[in-house]
Amino acid sequence: STPGVHDLARLYHAHTLRGREETVALLAEDEQRRLKILCNRGWTPGQVVAVYLMAHSWLQQAEVNLRVGYYALARFYALRASGLFAALGSANRRREAKAILNRTQAALVTSG
Repeated sequence: STPGVHDLARLYHAHTLRGREETVALLAEDEQRRLKILCNRGWTPGQVVAVYLMAHSWLQQAEVNLRVGYYALARFYALRASGLFAALGSANRRREAKAILNRTQAALVTSG
């Protein structure tokens, strides 16, 4: 086998470990209670993680768009994130999304 294959496997393994650590950190906010409630509603743990990661990604997109002055896009992503965080029962993250919504509203009013 070639040395490149071993390097690729090592990189993939490091990326996988980092992904697991990030997922655990993202779900740390009262994870056990939320996971139990959502599983009782028919969600699988994989679905919970996937939706949480999507909502977190949308929240990051909202923050970036807000920083660069794309207020309508920031609002769009913050609304999506807020809705998913509400479905997941993540009050702290939903508050973050609502704060961005408030900031985008204020920015749209002053710029428009």
